[in-house]
Amino acid sequence: MRIFNLLTSLVAIGFAAQAVAEEGAAPAGKNPNAFATAPEGKTIPEGIMRARMIYGAAKGNGFQYDKNGAKKDSVIDVTAAGGTIVAEYGLSDKISLQFRQDFVTGFETNVNGKRAWESDAYKTAVANKSAISSTATFATLDSVLNKYTGKNIDSKANLTTALLIANAKCNSVETCAAYQASADATAVATNKSINSNADTIDGSVLSSVKSQAEYKGGKGLADTTIGALISVVNEGPLEISVGAGLRYPTGNRDRATNEHITGRGLTEFGVRTDFDYLPIDTLRLSWENQAEVMAMAGKYNQAGESVTLKRNGVRNKGFFIVKPSLAALTPSLSFIGPKLGMSYDYDSEEMMKVGSGTEAPTGARSSEKKLYAGLAANFLEFNIPAQLEFEYYKSQSGQNIAAATDSWDIQIKAFAKF
Repeated sequence: MRIFNLLTSLVAIGFAAQAVAEEGAAPAGKNPNAFATAPEGKTIPEGIMRARMIYGAAKGNGFQYDKNGAKKDSVIDVTAAGGTIVAEYGLSDKISLQFRQDFVTGFETNVNGKRAWESDAYKTAVANKSAISSTATFATLDSVLNKYTGKNIDSKANLTTALLIANAKCNSVETCAAYQASADATAVATNKSINSNADTIDGSVLSSVKSQAEYKGGKGLADTTIGALISVVNEGPLEISVGAGLRYPTGNRDRATNEHITGRGLTEFGVRTDFDYLPIDTLRLSWENQAEVMAMAGKYNQAGESVTLKRNGVRNKGFFIVKPSLAALTPSLSFIGPKLGMSYDYDSEEMMKVGSGTEAPTGARSSEKKLYAGLAANFLEFNIPAQLEFEYYKSQSGQNIAAATDSWDIQIKAFAKF
């Protein structure tokens, strides 16, 4: 019985691969148009199901993008992992249905102490602290440093220098602002006790930054999306598809302070457009854009408080990809293809209301662009109903991003005929 079941499965797999290839779910055969990377907006043929499993990871690259788009060192280190399970079915040759479930297997943010002293986050934390020790205020120390060196406290080294000067010149730091003598380099150099004071303040400032920036890992199901894709143009070198879908907040937003969420927390409606163009037989250009708006506000609890979550404006995310066919070099390489391009994400502004408080933004609109490189292998022409893709994303620019990340993912696609 087991042998019979195995043979039956192998026969079914062979028929599925042949059907997928013949009916156009992906290119097959030894010809210049046999791309390992199929058109991004191509619908699934009628009666064919495609299952996709995507898994990847992201890691902070040490940079952030401020409100003006300037690239700066980031105080936050990020590590994250997760993926997506997708099921697609060809309702007809022009209409595909899709179910998508995202998940998170790990997420951590930590403060990088070495970079913290040079970051804007550090400067803000120190500047907003009314007292960084029992006897010294930041403003007083800053004026002391400026008085004797012409500098201001904008790094750990300058903070330590200010403490050294203050300790060497005054019995109490508060009286230093009125002290008129010039700095005594010998007294500063020989005063050893100040090092312990600097270490204490070092820890105090870092603790303040950490309390705002460090998050525990979030794991589990993320949000769920259902939608449909319709082919509207499929003539000659041009293919155009449009689709629509809803993302439901199945991810966990009900978490304590500094515990990472696994979903966006509200229902969103999206419209997707795909353009695939073949300017020559061995080159395909693809553009996909998805525009999303809030369909329903989210309501959940956080640390015992009721929270209402909204998003203003439209989120646009997508990619531009250039996909040359290696069949131009030799037909034997037609099943392997590179992908090069750029991805982008212009997110909408999130608004939050906690309890009976006033609705306020949790952050301004953000954006990030990444260079994209990938490699795809298509096994359909070998009567194996599967495709394999690897993708890598390198952050290049953005706005209002506290910690930019580089990422990679691997994707397996399998086909079956019903």
